[in-house]
Amino acid sequence: MFNDNLISLIQQKLPECLKPDCSFEPQYYPHILDKQLEKVLKNFLELKYKDETVLMMLDTSLFGRGKNGLVFTDRAVYLKLTFGTTYYCKYSDWKVDKDETEKILKLSRDDAFFYSAFLDNLMNDICNLKKYEGLFEEEEKAEEKAKKAAARKKAAKKSDGTKTASKKSTSKKTEGKKASGKKAEDKESAEGENKNKKKQKSLIKDDTIFQVADFVIDVLSDPSK
Repeated sequence: MFNDNLISLIQQKLPECLKPDCSFEPQYYPHILDKQLEKVLKNFLELKYKDETVLMMLDTSLFGRGKNGLVFTDRAVYLKLTFGTTYYCKYSDWKVDKDETEKILKLSRDDAFFYSAFLDNLMNDICNLKKYEGLFEEEEKAEEKAKKAAARKKAAKKSDGTKTASKKSTSKKTEGKKASGKKAEDKESAEGENKNKKKQKSLIKDDTIFQVADFVIDVLSDPSK
């Protein structure tokens, strides 16, 4: 509803903001030409919000190159003067009934296309409309909600990173324990094999001794052998 009211307000008030030398035709949502909007977005308009809607676009560059102009969205106004930089002002930042145009939009009073005072009045009317419809409070709540969501996302990402690092550390410890256990098993197995070898050698030695003893006994008991 607000967008419809805002478009109607701009359509009513914008003509008085334009000087006679401004022969460019404004385009209003939903009849803004996509190709022309693409040029403006590429050359000077950088929307501040993902859900921001362009409601009025006035391209003041020669041959419609989208190099400069005036854009009203549902959230803010964007202004790019010839050979100048792009200026941006949220409606909620505009000071109603105070001449803030030169400070915020950098609009000179002798600008070739716009009457500064009438543009001031249009901004005042837009802000009063938003206040009347209670939209500033809704925007503030939405922005606060978005900030909290971004903070939660950042905290969750940090927590995931900590968990991943902890898992890697635990995995390394587990691998270390497994390796240590395997070494202990290998050592125990080697010690067992050595014991068996020593035992077998001892049995062979004992068997040899017994055989020699039996032979000596046989010779002593029967010298004829």
